[in-house]
Amino acid sequence: MLLRSKYLLINPETLVENGFVCVSGDRIKSSGKFSEHECRGEKAIDLGETVIMPGLVNPHAHLEGPETFGGTPPPGEKRLLPFQSFTEWAEQIINMRQRMKPDIFIKTTDHGYDLLAINGITFVGDHSHIARTKNIHANAKIRRVVFEEVTDLNPLTAQQRFDEVRRNVKLIKKDKFLGTGVAPHAPYTVSSELYKKLYGFARQQNIPLSTHLSELKEERELLTKGKGKIRAYLKRVGRDNYYWRHPGTTSVQYMAKLGVLRPPSFFVHCNYLSNKDITVLAKSGVSVVFCPSSHYFFGHRNHPFRKLLKLKVNVALGTDGLGSNEDLSILKEMKFILDHYPGVNPTQLLRMGTLNGLKTLKATEKLGELKPGYCADIAAFPLKHKSTKPEHLKRVLIETSPKSILTMVAGKIIHRG
Repeated sequence: MLLRSKYLLINPETLVENGFVCVSGDRIKSSGKFSEHECRGEKAIDLGETVIMPGLVNPHAHLEGPETFGGTPPPGEKRLLPFQSFTEWAEQIINMRQRMKPDIFIKTTDHGYDLLAINGITFVGDHSHIARTKNIHANAKIRRVVFEEVTDLNPLTAQQRFDEVRRNVKLIKKDKFLGTGVAPHAPYTVSSELYKKLYGFARQQNIPLSTHLSELKEERELLTKGKGKIRAYLKRVGRDNYYWRHPGTTSVQYMAKLGVLRPPSFFVHCNYLSNKDITVLAKSGVSVVFCPSSHYFFGHRNHPFRKLLKLKVNVALGTDGLGSNEDLSILKEMKFILDHYPGVNPTQLLRMGTLNGLKTLKATEKLGELKPGYCADIAAFPLKHKSTKPEHLKRVLIETSPKSILTMVAGKIIHRG
């Protein structure tokens, strides 16, 4: 199969006019500037005024919902709009999830996978509860790492919760398209004992560990002083614990003290970092996932991702779920940055939405570039401005953030718009 387009983005840096990609099986056979002579005999799909590029990567999603901002709220529930206090929002979500019937989680997870394909995303890290969504994950068409998310602040039940997580992870039958990970929710919802057990398991199994870190201003007060708004929230939702003791330090430094601030861990949000936190993160070799739309939804400002990038931290882009995101579009996450953080290079954003995400999820296949021998994970996006010049292409693509007209995983078309 041969795909033609006005532009071909081989990788975030390399743009070709009048481009083509030739796919054989699950791999790219050849790519570059189209030539009638070189491409003779190949079955061609001419996509016209489009850009073909590597499939996008979303390392942080919560597909099972509930869909309270993007998508459709569960029956009888209301839509939650920005700006939201995180603790008030989270309390509503927890209560809502308790009211939801099991089939809603299946429907929202399935809907989430559909949205990913529509947005040209070919690899996702979904944070889920595997026991109730395993069948949807098993049959999804894109590459995915399914993380078992866990909360338990009680150090006395750490072994029990760890055993449960380990059993749930084993419910997934892994293959080259489907991997697993563990996701202790956050430093204020998971005990140090459980963190260490989960990290040891991740290292042993060579799977990624994901955790929300430094997401809230109030998180620092809880971890350094053991009190504040989050403590009250934990008590209201039944997650506080008498035996838990605050570590007396920031979230980043707490993770370092536990030995968790090392690969294969990666950390989501990191909205509020001190200069020391940033230095510690930079020395650790871990990845950070920034979720711009969710960041805005909760009223946060001035994410430190530029400081992290300057110190060579691998920063990727995620969406969070449809509780705080409109439609799971990674291009729209790039657009938010372009609109709110002057001076960020579009090439850097495209790298954050592809290669950096692959590194975060510990991808082992040859992905993220449209070169011979690489996996044929491809997205094609229409050009809304047909007169787009090559030097403006990347910026225009991000600014318009179109839906994909073709999404391919391992040589198979999974979406055609």
